[in-house]
Amino acid sequence: MDQRVTTNSAGRTLAWVLRGLGALPLLAYPLVLPASLMTLGTSDPNSPPAALVAVKQAFCWGSLAYPLVYVGGLALAERAAGRGGARGNVTWSALPLLYMLGLGVLFQAWGALDRAR
Repeated sequence: MDQRVTTNSAGRTLAWVLRGLGALPLLAYPLVLPASLMTLGTSDPNSPPAALVAVKQAFCWGSLAYPLVYVGGLALAERAAGRGGARGNVTWSALPLLYMLGLGVLFQAWGALDRAR
C-alpha cells in the first residue's frame, strides 16, 4: 500500500510539472495570435507549391488552437485524476507538450519547404 501512495504522489507531481511546462507557451500567445492571424490573412504572390501552403496554414491554425488544446488537456487530466487514474492524469497533462512538438515539426517543415522552392 505504501508503494502505491508513493507512486500516486510522484504521478501527481509529474502531472503538475507537465501542466506547468504546457502553460509556458501561453505566455507568448499574445504575440503569436496577431502574427498567425496576419499570416493566414495574406496570400503569397509567387504562387507557392500546395504543400507549402498546406503546412503554413496547418502551423498557423495549430498555433491559434493551442489554448483550446491546453484547456482540453487540463480538463481531461483533472477528470482522470478525479477517477484516481494517475496514468491518465499524466498522459492528458502531457498532451499540450506533444501538440507543441507537432507544431515544431510543422514549423521545421515550413522552413524546409520555403527554402526548397
